[in-house]
Amino acid sequence: MARQIHRLSLRAKKPFIELNCANLPEPLVEAELFGHRRGAFTGADHERKGLFEEADGEILFLDEIGDIPLTLQNRLLKPIEEKQVKRIGSNQYQTFDVQIIAATSRNLPAMIRQCEFRADLYWRLALLSIEASPLSTRRQDIPAMIGLFLRQASELISARSYTPPFHVQDAALEVLCNADYPGNIRTLRNLIYTLASRVSDQEPSLSSWFSR
Repeated sequence: MARQIHRLSLRAKKPFIELNCANLPEPLVEAELFGHRRGAFTGADHERKGLFEEADGEILFLDEIGDIPLTLQNRLLKPIEEKQVKRIGSNQYQTFDVQIIAATSRNLPAMIRQCEFRADLYWRLALLSIEASPLSTRRQDIPAMIGLFLRQASELISARSYTPPFHVQDAALEVLCNADYPGNIRTLRNLIYTLASRVSDQEPSLSSWFSR
């Protein structure tokens, strides 16, 4: 969804910069976002821009924003509100023009009530909110998604050798539409990619699922 917003935006011709906040420990998240001066900490052997500066004029996607440590959340207030950031080890502010998209799989209002997420940060981010419903509540969309992921899988496989397009058998489509997808779209996409990669004469058991 974030990538679609980027494609339809006035910044579509510029890069889409992404940071998954759940994959990095607190010191690395801070360095990635704000940058640092040379000698600011052990291993900082050169000056570096953070993603806020790198994304100047572009879109910055902060995925899993709910996993940002509470001790770091207050440092996001000024960059988001005033478009200014201080690199680690510096006293000077750098200005930038960034459009921020943030996403999370966590319940931020509940985290606010439990003092695990700052309310002032939430309201700076929630200027326009879009809720992506789980696949279990919109199963009517699954056939179209399967078609998209099959085309993508076919293109990847065809890059190595010619592969006719895949088609899902009706019985298999019914199974896929009623399956559970705990990871939502990612789970469905990975499943389709995996199945498509295994369709071959060596795996006849999948002939009841796919045809060409």
